Order: sequence, then C-alpha cells, then structure tokens
Amino acid sequence: MKNWCMRRGCIALSRAFRSTPRISLRIAQAAGACKPAMLVGAEVRYRDGLLRHREWIIERKAAAKAQIKQLKEETEGKARELQDKLARERIERLLGQAKALERTNQIRAYVGSVALRAAELSIAQADFEKWAMWARQEADRIAPVKNDTVTRATNSI
Repeated sequence: MKNWCMRRGCIALSRAFRSTPRISLRIAQAAGACKPAMLVGAEVRYRDGLLRHREWIIERKAAAKAQIKQLKEETEGKARELQDKLARERIERLLGQAKALERTNQIRAYVGSVALRAAELSIAQADFEKWAMWARQEADRIAPVKNDTVTRATNSI
C-alpha cells in the first residue's frame, strides 16, 4: 500500500509496484484503500456545499430582513409626512377662517361707522339702507360662523 498515492482522484502506481507478479492483487488492494479516501473527499465537498448553501440562505434572510426594515421605515416616514401635511392644511384653514372673521368684523364696523355719519352723506336714506343691507349680507356670506365653515371644520376633526 505504500507504493501508491492518490492525485486528483486517480491512483498513480510506482514502477516497482507495476513490475511485481501479483499486480492484480495489489491494484485491487490499492483501489480498495482508495475508496474510503475518495468517499471522504466526496463527503467533505458535499458538506462544504451544504455549508455554503446554508450561509447563502442566512445572507438572503438577513438581506430580506434589512429590506423589510427599510420598507417599514419608508412607510412610517411617508405616514408622518402625510400627517404633517394634513396638520399644516388644518392650520392654514383655521388661519383663513380667522382672517375671514376679522374681515367680517371690519365690514360690520365700517357699516356701523358709516351709519353714524349717514346724515353727513349726500345720498338718500333708502339708498344708504340698501347699501348697508348689501354690505351686511356680504359680511355674513364670508363669516365662518354664519356660512357653516366652523361646523364643517368641527365635523372633520
């Protein structure tokens, strides 16, 4: 058995081994000794393949978890952005309602102020009353309290 060696899965026999009379017996013995070595080599390669496959599965699982985490963070970020946008829009509507109420109060104060000086104006009382009624109706039209803007706003909260 000491006269053979295994190289790349084949048996190389020395000259001395080939020249002996019992060559077939020795070749059989060498082949029999080679089989366990070949099997062990095959088993090592098989297990290495299994280990590489397991490592690949672990890497894929980690990559999938990272992707899920990234998608979750993106979704949460978009949800926060949407909530912020909705909050800004509600504030803008509220400020618009406050401006409309302020304008309404300015119109009513103006009409009241002009009514106090109606005697100084050179227009007929009926024409002034007509104008005053129109101005108050316009004030009521833009007033958030009178045109149900506040009611709609409270229902949407």
